[in-house]
Amino acid sequence: MALAAGVNLILSPDLSIAFARAGMLSPDGHSKGFDAAANGYVRGEGCGVVVLKRLSDALRDGDNVLALVRDPAVLLLDEPTSALDAATEAALAETIARLARTRTVITVTHRLAAVRHADQIHVVDQGQIVEQGTHRDLVKRSGLYAKLWRTQVLERRRAPRKREQKA
Repeated sequence: MALAAGVNLILSPDLSIAFARAGMLSPDGHSKGFDAAANGYVRGEGCGVVVLKRLSDALRDGDNVLALVRDPAVLLLDEPTSALDAATEAALAETIARLARTRTVITVTHRLAAVRHADQIHVVDQGQIVEQGTHRDLVKRSGLYAKLWRTQVLERRRAPRKREQKA
């Protein structure tokens, strides 16, 4: 399940005052966005939350299904492989690669193997994009991406040895 939410708070009257002076606000305070009688903008505060879950789960739980997201043009993945074993990670990588053939896939991750085959990689450090390119280009540049890649490759190579030593 995922939650998508938004909040609008009017923390200062300045914008409302400017809109009123410019004659942009509806004089009767009613929003009529798709009406021929629309006569201005209405500002308001509020919040909204959308609950996203698999259709089968929603039906099982008796939820009121208001809309379906089918075959999205953009797929946003946030740390998709963060808690997976190697076999599951490999299977997910195949699925993502298949989906990426027909849509835009944006992946936010710390595990660089998850984006190794991406068309474009943007490396973010301290909130700034510090490098961008393909995996091959970024490894050749010897910047932050290359350093992280080498560290993660070494960790993967050491992991089986550590498990063998514990046994």
